[in-house]
Amino acid sequence: MTKTARKHSKTSWKKFQSDGQQKKRLYLGLIVLGVIVITVLLGKVLSFVGALGQPFSPDGESTGRSHLWNFISPINLIIKSDKVSLLSYNPSSKSLTIVKIPDETYLQASLGYGKWPARSIYQLGQTEGKKIGAELLKLTITETMGVPIDGYLVFQGDSSNKGVDAIVEDLRSSPFTTLGMISDIKTDLSLWELLRLIMEVRGVRFDKIDNKDLSQSQTTSWTLLSDGRRALEINQSLLDKELGSYLIDESLSLEGISVAIYNSTDHPKLAEKAARVVTNMGGRVVLTSVIKPRLEDSVIIGSSSYSYTRLGKIFAPNCFKKSCKDQIAKISEENNSLKTLPETQLTIILGEDYYKKYNNL
Repeated sequence: MTKTARKHSKTSWKKFQSDGQQKKRLYLGLIVLGVIVITVLLGKVLSFVGALGQPFSPDGESTGRSHLWNFISPINLIIKSDKVSLLSYNPSSKSLTIVKIPDETYLQASLGYGKWPARSIYQLGQTEGKKIGAELLKLTITETMGVPIDGYLVFQGDSSNKGVDAIVEDLRSSPFTTLGMISDIKTDLSLWELLRLIMEVRGVRFDKIDNKDLSQSQTTSWTLLSDGRRALEINQSLLDKELGSYLIDESLSLEGISVAIYNSTDHPKLAEKAARVVTNMGGRVVLTSVIKPRLEDSVIIGSSSYSYTRLGKIFAPNCFKKSCKDQIAKISEENNSLKTLPETQLTIILGEDYYKKYNNL
């Protein structure tokens, strides 16, 4: 091989090596770029999926929700449009119950606000710095009716002047009408819960929609206030009997698990108030009492079941976020043994958190 040929061959080899290195760097750069793009896209997807479980458009800083709807249990919602209503959807029976609460109904507002007409409670909460109108309505209706309220739908814009019947009809009409309404809704439901609720409501047969108006019910009666105005008052015992006929949780009732509820706080009648809620849901409360020591967080003790999960997420949500072993050990030590308590299948021990929920938002 001549000198010129050897020089040309060496130059070609160096060029080949250089081209190979450039291709490697290019491939490596493309791989890095691909990883970055995939990471960004994955982050966007995870962010979107995470957003599906967050309150869609809450009407205030605090939602007070302790759990998400599992699409199996009944869901009770406060509807605030031209008036206040309770909407209850039962997935097992595919039925919808609407309870209309007249404006003139005087209710004992939660959080220490005293008695107010139903029409004023939302605005009363909105005058606070935290804008707690929707949450105040939820708490007040829970205490008044003795049923757990799982969320709220506050309608604004054009929908704010519609009655609950018209709103339900709109939700059941064309998807385009429904989509137009979503922008008018303030809710503590997640986007996924809201969309699932709308789909479920659209599937309810007309004969499965039950309307109840408290002004036409024996549970309310007219009375004169000190200033001469007329107001509707609710008879709580009659209301409980009526609610039990159409707001019952059938799965809870069918399990028939015996429930004991204890008050570990210094606030009287707390166990009795919780027992009313459980009973109206269809639960079987066999005992209410007090217990030591004083607990900050409520606990639930029992075997895994529908009742354990359903009641636990209402009364002792912290047990589903972290272990309750320390609180249970504290109770067991104070009482020598939990075996000294009357034997029931499910035990709920109310702490300060349950009291504060309705008295100190």
